[in-house]
Amino acid sequence: MKLLDTTTFASGPAPRTVVCGLWLLLVLFAAAAPLSSLEVTGTFRLGNMAMAETRPETDLTFPGNQYQWGFDLAVRQAITEDFTFASSLERDLVLRNTVYNTLTYRQSFLSIGVGPFFGVFNSRTAILKPGITTSVQLEFPGVAYVLLRSDSTIGGRLVEIGDYTQERSEISAGLYLRNVIMSGVLRTRKYSQKSAADVETVDSLSIYAFETDIFRKNAPYKVLLSFGYHQLVRSFIHPTETVRHTLNSIVLGTKVDVQLTPFLTSTIDLESSMYTFGSDSLLGISNPGPGGYLFRVYAGVTFDTDRIPARQQ
Repeated sequence: MKLLDTTTFASGPAPRTVVCGLWLLLVLFAAAAPLSSLEVTGTFRLGNMAMAETRPETDLTFPGNQYQWGFDLAVRQAITEDFTFASSLERDLVLRNTVYNTLTYRQSFLSIGVGPFFGVFNSRTAILKPGITTSVQLEFPGVAYVLLRSDSTIGGRLVEIGDYTQERSEISAGLYLRNVIMSGVLRTRKYSQKSAADVETVDSLSIYAFETDIFRKNAPYKVLLSFGYHQLVRSFIHPTETVRHTLNSIVLGTKVDVQLTPFLTSTIDLESSMYTFGSDSLLGISNPGPGGYLFRVYAGVTFDTDRIPARQQ
């Protein structure tokens, strides 16, 4: 993961200025860090396959004409041959604003990542919300891999209006074939917030996908094809009932990475809904959106200082 409604950026004091300030801090970190093995990645997102943050319980439609955007900016620095530090600022479809800081230890068969993350300026009553992210990957080179990831906010109680929690998980496993990695993936994201004295609003996205990563040695490009089922839900939890707005989509994804220069790589990723239907309170909705087309598109670049030709001489 994950977008921003064009009518609202985030709640809280001067959110645009604050988020831009955090972005600037990351840029300054990248500029101040040693250039060796430093990667800087920026990604922009746009799409209409999402529910607006301000969507009310009484809205039982999904026209598909609310285009939302988001971004992430990440820096990655190799500290030693075994340890890597990564920091990122993300604006996600479900999780809102998050800042991640992760330290990863890697050996030939095992990779372990751990670190804090913070929800920032998602609510006026909870300006900074801490959490922990952990990941473990077992890899059998040339044969198979298994990845487990779990992110969770520290403290799960929602007491005051505006309190929230953020959760993310991923389970994936793949097989290595000739020039292909075939994987099965389960990804979930959930944002829970106390929106009123007796109402808790929960946004969640569950993705069940089959992915095929196609590459060729020394080729300047690689392609990732995915086919999956995406379930987007907004739940309004009352003391006596729960109202759910559920949108189910069969999604085809195509991601292409192109190495423009030895140190600069561009990425374009398009997720298109082949068929969308509503359930629960949105039962009866089918193929919403202009022309029935729902999509998410991602475009980004990665700058790798370790591949600058002048530094290799």
